[in-house]
Amino acid sequence: MDISSTRTCEQCKAAIPLANVRLVSKNQDRTSLLCPQCAGKFKQRISLAEGKSKIEALPPAEYVGYKCTRCNYSFRVDAIKAGLTHKLLCPYCGKSERLVQLKKK
Repeated sequence: MDISSTRTCEQCKAAIPLANVRLVSKNQDRTSLLCPQCAGKFKQRISLAEGKSKIEALPPAEYVGYKCTRCNYSFRVDAIKAGLTHKLLCPYCGKSERLVQLKKK
């Protein structure tokens, strides 16, 4: 085996033929030379890490009716999002001090 046609795996330090070298991107600036076995292990670790970072679905919307006694405007709001993603205001007059929650029928 010619020394110029081999490379060293950066993970396990084994000498591997140049034809079997795998380039793996660790971050935007750096790549690593790995043997096929270490490259497979690296890809498994990456796929497991990506699987854990999935965004969970929001629960179904739960609408609650409100009425503004200032302008007499009735509207409904998702109770889960109200107060968390947006401030509870009357969409017609923009005030929040005279909002009354309507009772369910």
